[in-house]
Amino acid sequence: SDLGERTANVRKLIMASPARNYRLVELAEAAGLSIPHFTNLFKKQCGFAPIDFVLRQRIRLGCKLLDTTTATIGSIAEQVGFKDPYYFSRCFTRIMGTSPREYRNAVKG
Repeated sequence: SDLGERTANVRKLIMASPARNYRLVELAEAAGLSIPHFTNLFKKQCGFAPIDFVLRQRIRLGCKLLDTTTATIGSIAEQVGFKDPYYFSRCFTRIMGTSPREYRNAVKG
């Protein structure tokens, strides 16, 4: 459907640059929908609220950087769009079930 395409395009936009600071209003505008309509549709099609989807994409990118670089966790947090490394660690642990440090050690070990 056309509506499905609209939310898919927003997902692509977010996945292309997850570190950007997205506002719900601009995501809804990108889809050409009102905020409530966009939020409901996005959640129905994707399983997550738009902002939660952004967080998950940031964490995904964080995993990739933990896997492939020796950058500090603070530096990675910043690169993926978190101002606060502690908040990054909390979100990472909630989503991945392990801390960034444990994740890196498990992968590298």
